[in-house]
Formats: sequence, structure tokens, C-alpha cells
Amino acid sequence: MLNQVSVRPKPLDRYRPLLDAALVKEIEELGRRLRGVRALQLNSTSYGGGVAELLLSLIGLERSIGLEVEWRTLAGDETFFAVTKQMHNALQGQPAAFREEQRTVYLTHNRDAAAAVERYDVIIVHDPQPAAIRHYADRRGAKWVWRCHIDTSAPDETAWAFLRSYIEEYDAAVFTMAQFVPPDLQLARIEFIPPAIDPLSSKNRELPEDLARSTVAEFGVDMKRPLILQVARFDPWKDPQGAIDAYREVKREIPPVQLALVGSMAGDDPEAWEVYRRIADEDRVDDDLYVFTNLVGVGSLEVNCFQRAASVVLQKSIREGFGLAVSEALWKGVPVVGGETVPAPTTEEGMFDAKEAAASVPNPVPATPESVARGKYLFEITCMVCHGPEGRGDGPVGQVFEPSPVDLNDAYTQDQADGQIFFTLTRGRGVMPFYRDALSQQERWDVINYLKQELGTE
Repeated sequence: MLNQVSVRPKPLDRYRPLLDAALVKEIEELGRRLRGVRALQLNSTSYGGGVAELLLSLIGLERSIGLEVEWRTLAGDETFFAVTKQMHNALQGQPAAFREEQRTVYLTHNRDAAAAVERYDVIIVHDPQPAAIRHYADRRGAKWVWRCHIDTSAPDETAWAFLRSYIEEYDAAVFTMAQFVPPDLQLARIEFIPPAIDPLSSKNRELPEDLARSTVAEFGVDMKRPLILQVARFDPWKDPQGAIDAYREVKREIPPVQLALVGSMAGDDPEAWEVYRRIADEDRVDDDLYVFTNLVGVGSLEVNCFQRAASVVLQKSIREGFGLAVSEALWKGVPVVGGETVPAPTTEEGMFDAKEAAASVPNPVPATPESVARGKYLFEITCMVCHGPEGRGDGPVGQVFEPSPVDLNDAYTQDQADGQIFFTLTRGRGVMPFYRDALSQQERWDVINYLKQELGTE
């Protein structure tokens, strides 16, 4: 059985002030070309997780440009979601032993759900929970895409050996970044689409500062004192205990500091309750440590308020790297501190010395027209939102930062050695995220070739 999720269209016109005119035109043209194509987005839950949040905005926008898109979710029970949570963890590297009865539970639910799949032209299946539906469904006509939102670069061998054959029946797969693809996955087409936030959703839209702070204060947080915030599922991979440990280290030096852990309970994540109970015990013994969920009134709008009111946002993820919460905080101009997944020198002196040393690293990619074209494309999808279409630091996101992003046409950037720019792209700087995982080494050199050949030439 599949549950249908109702989604209202989100008019594309509302986003025009945030988008380059050429991009809007491209989206509208794609909408015209795909008009009449019937598509299905299929995942495990309609609330509580990043996938559900992405689909709510994505499907709304798809419908606004004329696409016929439906959203359906699995109707699994507690036993099924306990099995899929174990599989989820195993695909991220946690050792697991899948017994025959667990495989039977997983496959039975997928087979039953497949019987409810109607005829579509395109079916996009998200993450491992419904991945085997492709195997059991009517294969005539539709193109099937598996969309993986987790890091499966080093999966548990037993779990991956079980799931791999089902994934390889798909026509294509989409991952967040190239580094997340299992090394032995054999598919004719693999694409990469990083996740994105909806700047006009209740979670990210502009709010008056006094409203944000007064809303947070209603939950008992003292807005006269500094606040560290982590917004993440109650999941071991998000390392909430590590966030608490970091907070306590800070509190030794800054006694007034407070910590708020804000998470959402998803319908497909029974493990979250176990993690939540352990963290809630910490809450009871520390008056400056707060634990909030969507079950006590902290929804999307309240998360927006917490992020805007926070002194700093912490993301202590130990496996999945930067997710939506980091993009949300940076969109709001709030400083972000990452966990060990962000490899960077620990001091300003170390950063300066390392960047100086990087000047001696030669660019191994010739600045051919092909490389420059690739670099331009990558710049437009990763850098333009902050630096603007001409690299002048006037992108829609860059305008919220103080100081503004650097003008890439100026001598400050153009006079740097290619290796120094490569260092900054790899490690990040200030509110600029690192691109070590999002862009391959060649892609970073392609971007540099574009910056040097096409910008700063006036």
C-alpha cells in the first residue's frame, strides 16, 4: 500500500528575484518540453526528514510549471522501519548482519507496495527503504531513477551485497556527490545533484529579529546569553552527544553559554526515540541545555527563529557531512562550526601558512576551451549564488553577508597562484563552505581556469 501526499503548487514567479533570468527561462522551457509527462516521487515518509522537506518544495515547483507529479510514501509498520533503519546505518558503514527474516520483511513490504504503483512515465525512488519496489513493479514503459541521499561510499559489505542487485535494475541513479557512490555500483547512468534549501519556505523566509528572539525566549531560552544551536535528526550519525561534549568544553571558558538541540521525529526512524531519550536525560541535569522536537511545537517556523537567534550553529555530523541545516544557517548569515568532517587548519596562522605553501602547487589541468566551459558551468551551480553571475560578490545569498564575498575580478583573487585558489576551494574560508567533497579535484581546477580566463579580463 502507498499513501498519497497532497502538495500545492509553488509559483515560480515568487522565486524570480532570487534567480538569474537565464535560469528561469531554462526552467520554464524544460517545463514546456516535459508537459504531459507523468512522474512519481516515492519515499518512506512525508514528514520529519530532509527528503520530505526537499520533496515538499520540489514537487510544488514542478507542478507550478505544468508537470504532472505525484508524491507517495510507503505504508510500513514498526518492524519494517526497524529493518530499514538498520539498512540505512549499514549503508553508511555500520556493521550489520541481515538475517533471513529481516530480508523477508523488507522484500515483502516492497513487493506489496509495488502492486500499488500505477502507470507513470518516470518513477523516482528515494533512499533504501523502497529501493526493491523496482524489482517487483510492472516494468513496461517507465524510466526508473534511484535517488540516494546518504553517504554510501563505504557500505557494510553484507547490506550492500543484498541491496546492490536491486539498485542495478534502475535506469539511472542520482547521488549528492561523486564521493558517495559505492565503488562497485554498475549502472549506465549516474548523476549528481546536491540538495538545496527553499529560501521562501517557512523555515527560511525572512523574519524580523525581534520576532525570532521573542519566539525562542518563549521556549525558556535566555536571549541575553549566547546560544549554540544544532538542528539535526536524533541520529548517531549527527553525533548529538558530541555536540553536548563540545558545548561543555565551551562552557568551561564561557559559563553563560547555552545549547539547544532541535530535531524532528520522522515516521521512518524508530531509532530516533532511543537517541532522544538518552539526550533528554542530559537535558534534565543541565538547566542551560535544551532539547526540542516537532512534538513540542518546534516546527519549521520555530526552527527558522532558533537559527536566526543563535550565536553560532554547530553541525557535528560524523558521516554525512554538511546537510540542509548548514545551508539554512549560512543563508541567514549565522556562523557555522562543523565537526571532524571539515578538514581545516585549527588556527588563522595555520590557515595562512598552508595557503602560502599551496602557491607552489601547479595547475595540472590545461586551460583549454573545454576546461573553461566546464568551469563556467560549475561556477554557475555552486558559486554564483554568493559571487553573482559576473563574480562581483553580488549574488542573492552573498548580499546577506558582512563583509560581502570578494569580487573575483579584483587583483586579490586574480593575482593569487592557482594552487592558492585551489586551497581555498578545498578548505573553505569564513562562511564560504569547503568544496573538497562537492567538487572533484579536476572540477576545482576547471573552476580556477574559468576564473582566470574569463573573469578579471576587463
